[in-house]
Amino acid sequence: MSGFWENIEADLNLKHGAGNWHCDDIWRLKSAPDCVLAFLQIARAPAHGGDKTPPALYAKYQGVPCRVTMASRFGDVGISLDLDRSTGYDHRLFLCELSDFGATK
Repeated sequence: MSGFWENIEADLNLKHGAGNWHCDDIWRLKSAPDCVLAFLQIARAPAHGGDKTPPALYAKYQGVPCRVTMASRFGDVGISLDLDRSTGYDHRLFLCELSDFGATK
């Protein structure tokens, strides 16, 4: 782990176990990059009355560029290896498994 994750690692490891950090906790702590927080603000908002689409969020998974397409109530996120795909996912994992976040490709 490196970068901003180090700021929240101890608290979340204690709460959920090493690396099993719920995306809601990451959003609540406000320690992630702004593009991650903006995505979670919409992606994890209650479904009632909301038809907003989350802003694009890109990252790298094991060095491979990907797009984050959803945030689950179970705490993980869905990613697509197709950077133009805004829905659906190829893999589900925890945010801390991603790096190099950005709002653009």
